[in-house]
Amino acid sequence: MAQTPKLRTHTDFDLEHLEELQHVVDRVLLPNSFRKRQAMNMGVGVMAAVIGAVCAGLTGQLWVGVVFAVLGAVFFLWGVFLYRIAAWQALRGLDPRTKAADYVLEKAYLWAVNGKGDFHHRYEDCAGLVETEHSLYFLLQSGEAIVLDKRNLQGGGPQDLRDW
Repeated sequence: MAQTPKLRTHTDFDLEHLEELQHVVDRVLLPNSFRKRQAMNMGVGVMAAVIGAVCAGLTGQLWVGVVFAVLGAVFFLWGVFLYRIAAWQALRGLDPRTKAADYVLEKAYLWAVNGKGDFHHRYEDCAGLVETEHSLYFLLQSGEAIVLDKRNLQGGGPQDLRDW
């Protein structure tokens, strides 16, 4: 009997993957945590701009309005780009040895190999799976997320990965 090929993939933890991970965290692990911060930042930005316009109108000092408008713009843009900023911060904090990983789906565990070594994650430790357009997220009970890049999949297709 011929042995079926093992499913394998390689994931590079670049800005794109980490931004997508921030969206997964916001949807699944910590629901709405990013969206609440995003709404707060954008709201503060709008309020600062309005306060600046009112102060400039009442006092006649344009510089007050400009200062508040700039402050408001910073808060508003921070809210708009919150996921990207969080991904950039995560990328800066990553150990260079863990910026890429290879994964093999074995019968009893997921085998991960990166610059720090190799690790076995039992399927029983999986708290959930989340699929996005390009990745499948293997969420562990410990709170970690393993990102399986579907674009680099070998030994089968995305449906085989889902069925696994």
